[in-house]
Amino acid sequence: MTVPNANLVNAPIFNYTKREMRRITFNLGVSHQTSTDVLKKCLHQIHQTLVRHPGIDNTTIFVKFDSVSDNALNIFCYFFTSTTVWEEYLNIKQEINFEILNILEQAGVSLATPRTNHYFETPLEVRSSPQQDDSK
Repeated sequence: MTVPNANLVNAPIFNYTKREMRRITFNLGVSHQTSTDVLKKCLHQIHQTLVRHPGIDNTTIFVKFDSVSDNALNIFCYFFTSTTVWEEYLNIKQEINFEILNILEQAGVSLATPRTNHYFETPLEVRSSPQQDDSK
């Protein structure tokens, strides 16, 4: 690979070993059965959980109702850990995931599951299977 000197001189250089934080971002889909009030409460509780967690950097935390899809009400989460150590990062991520599941469970909110509705032009015919004779 060849990179022209002009590109190297004008390009920003990132030293990833000097970073102090690691990003966590994900979308979380909850059931369409979730009311607006309950969803707002969950968003607030998730945000507060992130603010209070000692392993999360408080400067950039987003917990937002992002979109409505066919299968879910989508929550967007975006925040940073205050560590770059891989195992610590994974532990923090796991703790946050369990906390979020606990918040949803206590609010009676279920995670969305993909579903498909099938519509038929003509009604389906229901046929029973032949009965087995158990007396033989």
